[in-house]
Amino acid sequence: MNTYVFITEYLNEKIVDDMFKKRGNWKKILYKDIKNNKKKLYNNNKNDIIDYVYMDGLNAYRYKNLWTMDKKMFNMINFEKYQSVIDKFKLYLFMKKNYEDIYKKYMIEQYEFDIYDIYPFKYKNLFENGKLWILKIVEGGSGKHIYVIHNYIEFVKKIKDLQKLDDNTIKKYPTFVLSEYINNPLTFNNKKFHIRMYYMFNPSNQKGYLHKYGCIYTAEKDYVQKNYNNKKIHDTHFGSTPADYYFPHEFINLYSKDVILDIYEQLKEIFHYIKLLSKGECYPESNKCYQIYGADIMITDDFRVKLIEINSRIGIATYDNKLLTGYLMEGILETIIDPIFPPKNKQSKKNYFIEV
Repeated sequence: MNTYVFITEYLNEKIVDDMFKKRGNWKKILYKDIKNNKKKLYNNNKNDIIDYVYMDGLNAYRYKNLWTMDKKMFNMINFEKYQSVIDKFKLYLFMKKNYEDIYKKYMIEQYEFDIYDIYPFKYKNLFENGKLWILKIVEGGSGKHIYVIHNYIEFVKKIKDLQKLDDNTIKKYPTFVLSEYINNPLTFNNKKFHIRMYYMFNPSNQKGYLHKYGCIYTAEKDYVQKNYNNKKIHDTHFGSTPADYYFPHEFINLYSKDVILDIYEQLKEIFHYIKLLSKGECYPESNKCYQIYGADIMITDDFRVKLIEINSRIGIATYDNKLLTGYLMEGILETIIDPIFPPKNKQSKKNYFIEV
């Protein structure tokens, strides 16, 4: 029997255990049993190696000692040397440098600079076409220091005001980013929204996968092209979303099959290039590994996909986690785990992950 440890903040553990059980070749190991059998399970006896360790959310850090335990499969990649995908600015920079057409097609313009070392005139041409821009601090803001900029004069004034501001956060984190604001978002229930999609990377074979389904997170109030500082209109997150909404489920009754298929084709294209930029390696204590990232996507009112950012943690937020647990974990098992640890019992194919 293969052995697994499963520690989760997001998923429904009972559903996951049932998935392992129906495969007929897995035995669950509880964390308390590992603690009580350190000599047997920690590095001393290779026959007692844990086959698969899964951890997510803050639990990945609360149970840090599991990282140093020998295991055949781990759901985390060591990407300390390779930050290009999860560092938003580096991702944009590398995509622009290596795949400029894809950058222009799927990503928003953005520029990073030190607020104390900036020549504003250098950015004057950005405001000539009437675009809106968001100026925000890169680190340490916690929702502060986010400003909508309408024109060049306003930009210069805001830069000067920030430079004069006696603010310890800005002094410590002087890096700001100027990002294009998407002023024509597609709306859902009349509200601005983004979709949290799930991208998985396997460094062993350099393959990338996009999950078919994602979570829709909306703003609290109906969208209008004004009141840009009103977060209830323009900020989209789980806390302002009244129920669990999924993509493409909610789109099926709203848009044609061709529209939905076109969105998928765009997603597959952008994540193919994300895969080409993805780097990483397994930690030395695990033979094989993979990682799932949470990717935030917006769609414009002419059905064009825009990648906002990719997060190193999946950051699942739902009112009822049963459906998403099934989608994600069944996809992981079928795509990554089953080929290495073949199930004793035959499993029906779900094909939740799309290779990109």
